Amino acid sequence: MLINDTVAKYLDLRLKKAKLESDLSQVEQELADYCRQNKKRSLTFRDQILTVVQKTKTVFPSKSDPKRKELEQILKSFDITTQFKTIDITRLASAYDLKKLPADLNAALKPLATAKPFIRISLLPASRRS
Repeated sequence: MLINDTVAKYLDLRLKKAKLESDLSQVEQELADYCRQNKKRSLTFRDQILTVVQKTKTVFPSKSDPKRKELEQILKSFDITTQFKTIDITRLASAYDLKKLPADLNAALKPLATAKPFIRISLLPASRRS
């Protein structure tokens, strides 16, 4: 196989993957909406159990976001950045959500915190239901 064929196939598969991920995200949202409207946490279909978890998670500005500098300044003013080499915004968001940060730091971070809906769907064989 020529390298041009391999590159063409790779690019084609990347486009298909993006389309599939978009379609999957849309179907996950529809399942989440159905479960929320019908007050269900799981659905049984054929020999599978789909467990739908819906939450709202906090996210903070990523490295490419212009507001990231403001986040870094806040953390620096609270002497947080001297304790760590890099900022793990996922852990920071988790600590923020769980109120494990000092109240004044939580208050300072509030303008930069964005609530983002989160959906996770797990599959189990129906035979494993306890």
